Amino acid sequence: MSAESHLVIRQVKSENGRPWQQRLVLKGLGLRGCGTQVTLLNQRAIRGMVRKVLHLVEVSGVAGPSADGGAAKGSASKSSASKSSASKSSASKGTAAKASEAKAAKPARASKGSKS
Repeated sequence: MSAESHLVIRQVKSENGRPWQQRLVLKGLGLRGCGTQVTLLNQRAIRGMVRKVLHLVEVSGVAGPSADGGAAKGSASKSSASKSSASKSSASKGTAAKASEAKAAKPARASKGSKS
């Protein structure tokens, strides 16, 4: 497999009523619900995760950008998905920083058994 190849994975069925292992696989792939789409590297681990939930997702392969300009439709799809995932990751970093600040700002609680 080429290091430049990607998989576009789209969730088409709900995780409701599915075993918890399948729910975790969908979460690990970055899928949040029906209609969500992610672009991931075509790696062995990702392909194994996709096999576990193949009945819930649609998969299409996208080649990386080539020297002669690449495919117009595939490249546009990949770039828009990567932009949205980049903005999501920057937003989640901000949320994580806020959460850690909130934890630091909370006063220490007394233990349950002791009264003060």
